[in-house]
Amino acid sequence: MPRLREEYRWVQELPVTWMRDLDGYLIRLGVFSMVPLQEMNEAALWAHVKEVVAHGARYFRPNIAISITQSVLCRLLLKLLAYVSVSRTRDPSLTP
Repeated sequence: MPRLREEYRWVQELPVTWMRDLDGYLIRLGVFSMVPLQEMNEAALWAHVKEVVAHGARYFRPNIAISITQSVLCRLLLKLLAYVSVSRTRDPSLTP
């Protein structure tokens, strides 16, 4: 278990990173909302949209990793529980 904890320490840091970056994300959204869109030509407007999308993608990347990791850990836990359950059925001496 200590080896797994050390190897996947980065997973434990994902929620911290995501919450740490929330203020910067929201402040930048405020800056984006102040841009006078009606004064932009099509090229400038498209560049602005791409910048907003890139900003959102950067912020939500850790959240996506959290979701994927949660799914993998749940599947791993279910397989481990199934294995333990089958082992106890086959060998009653393993039952407490």
